[in-house]
Amino acid sequence: MKKKKSKSKSKSNKNNKWIQIAFQKIKKKGTAGKFREFCGGKVTIECIEDGLKSKSPIIRKRANFMKNVFKARAKKKNTKK
Repeated sequence: MKKKKSKSKSKSNKNNKWIQIAFQKIKKKGTAGKFREFCGGKVTIECIEDGLKSKSPIIRKRANFMKNVFKARAKKKNTKK
């Protein structure tokens, strides 16, 4: 039987860094700004809702990601007060 490797990173640290890791992957793939392009230059809640209703699975995936980013930023902003 193989033993699971213990990771030195704490779970809370990993949860705090998911956005940075995701944006690094997006930059590496070369898809940075594609959803902004879909939105016409500015990502808004209305644009995200339109993206979630899109027939394209790629656009829906990008819209869902931005929805999660908006939530995380709002949560972070509220905790700083």
